[in-house]
Amino acid sequence: MTSSLRILNLVAAGAIGVVAQSNPTAPAFDGEHAGALAGHRHRVVVSTDIGGTDPDDFQSMVHLLLHADVLDLEGLIASPPGPGRKEDLLRVIRCYAGDFPALQARAAGYPAPEKLAAIAMQGETEVAPYAGVRRSTEGSEWLIRCARRADPRPLRVLVWGGL
Repeated sequence: MTSSLRILNLVAAGAIGVVAQSNPTAPAFDGEHAGALAGHRHRVVVSTDIGGTDPDDFQSMVHLLLHADVLDLEGLIASPPGPGRKEDLLRVIRCYAGDFPALQARAAGYPAPEKLAAIAMQGETEVAPYAGVRRSTEGSEWLIRCARRADPRPLRVLVWGGL
């Protein structure tokens, strides 16, 4: 991702944030439905086909990381059929690392790039046979570990491509 593209993404995200914060008609939520603005952090694992045959997930990953200050990201799993690998996740995380100081200055709670790299996993890269799964992967094992953690909050698994 080029430097100018990163800057454009940050400017767009900043503009969206200003509009969202200045909306006086936004509904007020409280209790368990208050969400991130009230400090409720959702546990999230993303399975993505980043770097595969559909390049849209690079932008989706940038968007996710711009809002990572209000989420507990527990896993980023690259599961594209065909090309695309964990390295594609790490490329986006390296770009995020360049913007990390500015993001931290804007809001507390952004995960360190090293933490994101540690939760980036490789999932399946081949299409599963008709009758089931091919094999266990680093990503599938990580997802199981996340699901078994002693945390009362539900684990949200976002599927941006194949599982």
